[in-house]
Amino acid sequence: MKKILTLVLIASFPLLANAQNNEGSILYTTKTKVKLTGDIVNMLSKEQLAKIQNRTSQKQLFFNDKESVYRKPTKPSKEEQPTEQSFSAGGAQIKIKFAGGENDDQLYYNIANQQVVDMRTFLGKRFLIKDAPQKLQWKLTAETKKILGYECRRATLKTDKQEAEAWFTMQIPVASGPRGYGQLPGMVLELSSIKIKDDGEKSEPTTTTATQINLKKLDKGTITPPKKGKKVSRKQFKKIQQRKLKEMKERYRNKGGTIKINGN
Repeated sequence: MKKILTLVLIASFPLLANAQNNEGSILYTTKTKVKLTGDIVNMLSKEQLAKIQNRTSQKQLFFNDKESVYRKPTKPSKEEQPTEQSFSAGGAQIKIKFAGGENDDQLYYNIANQQVVDMRTFLGKRFLIKDAPQKLQWKLTAETKKILGYECRRATLKTDKQEAEAWFTMQIPVASGPRGYGQLPGMVLELSSIKIKDDGEKSEPTTTTATQINLKKLDKGTITPPKKGKKVSRKQFKKIQQRKLKEMKERYRNKGGTIKINGN
């Protein structure tokens, strides 16, 4: 009887461990290299260009096995770079705003119901986008590496619009991750992505890496979908972005003013 009891307890340990690994929070650091072209490249010094082109930001993912929300950290880092920078160059005052850098942005993902609620801030206005998550056709590879002590496996994604590489761990059995990427057999701890324009031009890579993992029972209400903002479809939001950016580009062409740069 003792032998049978011992076997049952040992067999139960992996199940208990998995149950404890499906809830908590992960802090991610994102590094983006912004590609600049046109007159602004010649107007700024090398130091100013480096400050603009190399961006670092942080977000935190709160999750359980049914839902997650990706938003600003509970304790923002002092190293967080501002979303707006000003420079004097060539006799002009240049103000640069980084689109997508606003810390109020939130991305809620209901894994169980396959629903996304995306709150975006653009030019000081909030928008609320509700839709189904884009189906991601990942290809799993045999490559592995460790991130923060977790065994991770590599997956790749390639479409006409983007290329991505994800490192996920099945030790955290939740199909979620940073920046809306997930749909893998475990949590994404590192993600690198490139956007592809209609003319085939590729953006600089954006890399997001987990820097802190805290597995614990979350307080009730920690994971909730955002509710503030004008309700629009994703297609409508993209059209608003494109129209406004085009207007700003025309308005400030070869003049001092505000230049807005899209972030990933």
